[in-house]
This record gives sequence, structure tokens and C-alpha cells, in this order.
Amino acid sequence: MNIDSLELSIIQVYASTEASSDEELEFFYSTADKAIQLSEKNFIVLGDFNAKIGQTNPNETVTGNHGYGDRNCRGNRLIDFAHENNFAIMNTIFKKTNKQRWTWISPNGKIKNEIDYILTNLHRNIYDIQVLNITYPPDHRPMRASLNIVPKTKSRRKFGQCPRFQLKNEEEVETYKQTLNSNLINLLENRRDEDTVQNYYDDIINAINNSLKKAHEVSSNRNSVKNQVLSARTKALICRRQELQRTKPKSRTMKNELKALYKLISKRINLDYKVHRIRIIEKHLNTTNSVKKAYKEIRTQNMD
Repeated sequence: MNIDSLELSIIQVYASTEASSDEELEFFYSTADKAIQLSEKNFIVLGDFNAKIGQTNPNETVTGNHGYGDRNCRGNRLIDFAHENNFAIMNTIFKKTNKQRWTWISPNGKIKNEIDYILTNLHRNIYDIQVLNITYPPDHRPMRASLNIVPKTKSRRKFGQCPRFQLKNEEEVETYKQTLNSNLINLLENRRDEDTVQNYYDDIINAINNSLKKAHEVSSNRNSVKNQVLSARTKALICRRQELQRTKPKSRTMKNELKALYKLISKRINLDYKVHRIRIIEKHLNTTNSVKKAYKEIRTQNMD
């Protein structure tokens, strides 16, 4: 479907119950994978997964911090499915009371579970998930996702004359002013009688753009240091993940590798930044003997 400027596929699913065999469960997920391959770039997969995710794990990049109940084996399989397709399980993103979380109730009314989920690669566009407390015969409660449709942005190719770089700090602003002043002086000194108004306009635009580029280079050394925070191993893992993401269709082995990469890369990035912070602190302790300056440098790099 096409909603305004957003092309979106909505896939409704129903997984077999816990009493079914593992073969039936894998057939369900393989069918879901085929539906995803035929869908648009943006999609939502929702329905009864007959799985309990329970309390979430901080190392799981596909879940938020809010789970309900205990996890079962089907819940682990659903987590794997989300990792394989880089989904976010939206039920776990938003904080709700227990009364607002359960989606299924047993016939005797004593057992309540959360087994219906909304998964999507548009997690930034969904700003709320609600379980509707509607009384009617089925043992499931309906869910509602609030989706924000972002207007289609204009192509930047239409703004070819706009400055490409924004000045980020006072150092860049000062460099820009000095460079622009120098460029304009050179422009006035090299004026030619045969130049037209259009020539003057083009020269001024070039002077502005060149000054912005020069100012941008001020922080290039700082950015290069920031890029060196990630180790060669982490960068290689990120490249491998990007390669697998572009590969379609994916085999089961590739999906398992991709799932593992999401977890491993997240851990590696956290470790690299921890090592980088320790390196800065040690440098300042050996040179300035000031931890305060070390944390100031770390905060400055984080802001950049």
C-alpha cells in the first residue's frame, strides 16, 4: 500500500500453537521470510506469534526495556527471527502497566500472556503501541500501533547552490570568516573589466563554498581520531553485516550469521569506546595529571 509518500507492506501472521512440531514452526517462519522478500522496502509484520518474549535482555538489539512475563522457546525463536530481519519488536519499546500488556487470556481467566506482537523496520515512525481493552468473545485483545507518516523530503540535488557544510563550533566559524574575507579580497583584486554580473555571482558562490570547506577541514583531524575509536576488527564485522544485509535471498546459515553479527557488533562498539576512554584518561594522567581534562576531552568528542 502507499500512504502519502510512504510505500508500506503489512503482513498479518498466525503461528501454530506450542503443541505443534518444530517442523511446523520452521515452515511458518520460512513462509514469513518469503512474504518479506516480496514486500516493499518498509513493512510491518504483526499478529499472533504464539510466543512469549518475557523480560528482555540488554544485549538484544531488537527489543526495548519492557517485557511481560517469562520467555519460552517460541519466544527465543521470535527473537532470532527479529535479528535475522533487523526488526524491532515494538511491544517491548513502550512502557505500559501489566494490565495494558497482556494480549491473550485463558478460558478460565486465570492465565494472561503477551503472545501477539508488532514487528517492523520502521521503529522510528511508530510512537505508541496500545492493547485495546475491548470485551468480546475471542480470547485475544486487539492491538493498535500509532504510526507517524514522515513527508517525503525533497531531493538535495535541487539545492546544488546551497552550502554543503554546516559550521559546528566557534573554531570553524572563525576559520570560515577569515578564509571568506581572504577569498573576497582576492576576488576584488582580480576583477576584470569584461566580467559580467553572472561571473561575479559565480565567483562569490565559489568563495563561500570554498571557505565552508576550509572551515570544515578544521575538525577533520578530530573526526579522524573519532573514526579511529572503532577497531579494525569491529569495522570488518560491520562491513560483513552490510554485505549480508544486501544479499537476497538469504540462506539459513546467512541469517544465523547476521543475527550473531548484530549482537557481536553492539558488544564490540561498546568495548572499543571503553578502551578509547581509558586511553584518553591514561594519556592525561601521564601528561597533565588531570582526570578533569580527560573527561572534558571525552565530552567534546561525544558532542562532535
